[in-house]
Amino acid sequence: FYDVFPLDDGSTFVVIGDVSGKGPSAAAVTGVVRQILRAVALHEPTPAAALAAANRVLTPQGELATS
Repeated sequence: FYDVFPLDDGSTFVVIGDVSGKGPSAAAVTGVVRQILRAVALHEPTPAAALAAANRVLTPQGELATS
């Protein structure tokens, strides 16, 4: 998936991601991740900080979600 949206400071946030699986469950995860990133990007100063914050929300232990 990809998403592009403006931030309050005039910059543009661009994210490209991938989810595992297919069908409705993968679409649901994509939607959740996209909305979490949009929410945290409003409060985090850098893309790295926004991704770290989103990762903390998405994983119970706040560890990098990889598979």
